[in-house]
Amino acid sequence: MTQASMDLPILYEDEVLLVVNKPSGVVVNRAESVKGETVQEWVEKKVHSNEFIVHSEEEQVFKDRAGIVHRIDKETSGILLIAKTPEAFVELQRQFKERLVHKTYLDLIYFMQLPPPAFRFHPLQASL
Repeated sequence: MTQASMDLPILYEDEVLLVVNKPSGVVVNRAESVKGETVQEWVEKKVHSNEFIVHSEEEQVFKDRAGIVHRIDKETSGILLIAKTPEAFVELQRQFKERLVHKTYLDLIYFMQLPPPAFRFHPLQASL
């Protein structure tokens, strides 16, 4: 998937929450060093309009982060929670901070099995 044509798979969506499957190689948060579209920019276009009026510091953090509750490293794929309201954002962040959210990590390792060596060395054993 190229970042220019980002279309994140939506796993769940309701009025207050969006859950997406972030593929490996996609950056979550906008930064000057990032080339290409980020999840944050995708969310701003797809979910949050720039017409959102900020009334509090919590709402400003929500807007600045486009409702993205947590991040996942660029090379990691996984589920990303995105709040669609400031209230959901604050509550989900509280649950992460208090470690109420259960996270499961799965490592998949790919390797090629090499053919067995022509010679095998075995330790010598004393004969009785």
